[in-house]
Formats: sequence, C-alpha cells, structure tokens
Amino acid sequence: MPKIINPELGQAWANLRSGQVDQAVSTFDRIIQNSPQNVDAYYGLGLAQRALGNKQRAIEAFQQAYDLAQDHLEQLRAETSADSKLGVVNNLKSIEDDRYMMLIRMLSQRLAELGVTVSPGARIV
Repeated sequence: MPKIINPELGQAWANLRSGQVDQAVSTFDRIIQNSPQNVDAYYGLGLAQRALGNKQRAIEAFQQAYDLAQDHLEQLRAETSADSKLGVVNNLKSIEDDRYMMLIRMLSQRLAELGVTVSPGARIV
C-alpha cells in the first residue's frame, strides 16, 4: 500500500472541486498510470467521470477502487492479526482499517447510485 502522499493527487482533487473536471480526469489518469494501486485516484476518477456524465467509466473506476480498498483492508487485517499474535499493538493500522472500511461504504453508495449493487465483502471483477 502506498504510504507517501502524492501532491499531484491533491491537485487533481482541487481541480475536481473547482469544476476543472477534464483536467482532474487527466491528472487522476496520470497518477493511476504511475501508481496503479492508488485507491484514492480511482475514487477521484470515478467522481470526475460521473460529473462528466460518463456512467460506464465512472462505474469502472469505482469498481477498481472498491476492489483495491478490499485488498488493502484484508492486508491490514492480516498484518494486525500477525502483530497481535506477537503482542504488538499498532493504532495506526486500526486507523487505516477504519479508513478503508469507510471508503468501501462510500464506494458501495456511489456504485448503487449508478445502478450497481455490491454485496458486503464481495469482489467486483
């Protein structure tokens, strides 16, 4: 999982918020090319594509973000389980766990808004 904050990601979100949606799409696409596991870029791309009226592209981006968030959550839980067996407590992992659970819920909502139903814990492939 990427831990480094990408300043380009912040710019993409700023573009999206300010209505420069085409520029946001280009920036999110570039981030994804360089970091294909970036769940936040896929989520932003989905929002941008939805804003442009590109329903299918929005669904594809949200589905990719959903699957990545599920993967990251499973990885965090496996690491947390291994750490707890060693007696190590890492609150940062539980905070990230919460982040991915919230993101999965938000993505489920976005997909439902576009007519795609997701079962909790399911993979969308």
